[in-house]
Amino acid sequence: MAKTASFVELCKVASEGTTNRVRLSETRFINLKIGLPSLPMQRRIVAQIELLAAKINGARSLRVAAAEELAALWASKSRRTFEALNALAVPLEDVCIAIIDNLHSNPSYADGATVPCIRSSDVGYGTLDLSTARRTDEEEYVRRTVRGEPQENDIVLVREGGGTGKCALVLPGQRFSLGQRVMMLRPNRSLVLPRYFLYQLLSPTIQDDHIQPLSKGSASPHLNIGSLRKFPFILPALDEQLRIVSELDALQRKVNAVEALQTHTAAELEALLPAVLDKAFKGELLADETPAMLELRA
Repeated sequence: MAKTASFVELCKVASEGTTNRVRLSETRFINLKIGLPSLPMQRRIVAQIELLAAKINGARSLRVAAAEELAALWASKSRRTFEALNALAVPLEDVCIAIIDNLHSNPSYADGATVPCIRSSDVGYGTLDLSTARRTDEEEYVRRTVRGEPQENDIVLVREGGGTGKCALVLPGQRFSLGQRVMMLRPNRSLVLPRYFLYQLLSPTIQDDHIQPLSKGSASPHLNIGSLRKFPFILPALDEQLRIVSELDALQRKVNAVEALQTHTAAELEALLPAVLDKAFKGELLADETPAMLELRA
C-alpha cells in the first residue's frame, strides 16, 4: 500500500513545514484513515497484484531480450557490410585532415556559463548530447579549443574510460570544447564521407577487433592515439560509400523506431503497477467488497 499514489498523497496531507524542510507529522500521520478489507479480500488482492507483477516482469524481460537482439542485428549487419568490401585498407590517419586531442587538464567550469564542455558521458554510440554537458565561459572555451574548434562533420571519440570507443558526428550549430577523455577526428571529405567514417568507427571491425583488445585487462581503458592512427580503414570509392551509408541509415531509422516504441512501452509498464495498486487499495480492483476505513493508530 505504501507504494500507491493515494498513500503518498495522504503523507503529503500529514506533512508540515516550509518547501525545503517538509517533514511528516507523527500526530497527523497516525490519525490518517486507510482502507482495510477483510483478510480473505486482502489475500485475493495480493494474489491479483502478484500475478500482474509477474506478467510485468515477464514483459520487461522480453524488452531486454528484444534490445539485445536488435543490437546483435545491427552489429552483424555492420560487420558483414565492411568485411564484404573489396577495397584497399589504409591507415586511419590517411583519411583525416586532423586528429585533435584534448588538453589533458581539468576544465574550469563556471556557474552561469553557457558553453558546453564535452565529457565521455555526453557521447553515445552515434549520439552527442550537449544538454548533459557541463558549462564553461568563453575564456575557457578559447583556451580549450587552441588545437582546433569543433566543426560540422567532425567526429568526437571517447579515447579512455569505460566508454572507450563511443563516437558521434558533430551536427550543424553544435559549439563546444573538449573535456578530458575525448578527442576529435576530422575526415578528409575528398576521400571519405563523414557518415561512412562514423559507421566504420562504430562497426565491430573497429570496436571489437581493434579498440576492445587495447582496452582488455585495464581498470581504466585507454586508446593510444598512435595506435588509433594505424587502425586499418577500408576505403572504397565515394559512390560505394554513399550506398553503404544509405543502407545503414535505413537500418538505423528502423532501430530508432523500435527503440522509441520500447521507451514508450517501458513508461507504460512502469506506470501500470502503481495504477493497479492504487485501484486495489481504493477497493476498485475487486468490486464485491468495500474496504472499511481504519485509522493508522489502530
